[in-house]
Amino acid sequence: MDGSLSVEELTRLLREAEQRAKEERQRAEREQQRAEEAERERQEERQRAEREKQRAEEAERERQEERQRAEREQQRAEASEEQTRLTTLDEYIAACHASVFSRFAIETDPKLTSRGFITNPRDKWCPKNLRPWPDLLDQQKLTFGTLYDSFPTESR
Repeated sequence: MDGSLSVEELTRLLREAEQRAKEERQRAEREQQRAEEAERERQEERQRAEREKQRAEEAERERQEERQRAEREQQRAEASEEQTRLTTLDEYIAACHASVFSRFAIETDPKLTSRGFITNPRDKWCPKNLRPWPDLLDQQKLTFGTLYDSFPTESR
């Protein structure tokens, strides 16, 4: 057996080759596991970042909603305050003109006017006749001038 290897030597070489192959497979498996673990960690980090982003967006949305609720509440409070504050004389006169006097109209169509008896004005104030009041505007200006001179703007 001078040029050839003995069976024991071949068996030993075979075992060594199998051992190296086994170690190489184990190393490759460990490397694969490390790569998978690293990928899992990256995936978890992406998921954590996404959850954090969603939490931040939700918190911002809640802040905006709270800000809007506060603004609406402020507007309601201001509107309520405006509704309950005292009315000035000028506002009262303007409201009377807009809501009452400007809606008066004399119906001239006899088909649309009332017919029949009127209610009995007994024990009630009732004009017996209507007369023109030629100096109404002058008297009104004089009266309002006296009012405006007597009371400051804030209190009338």
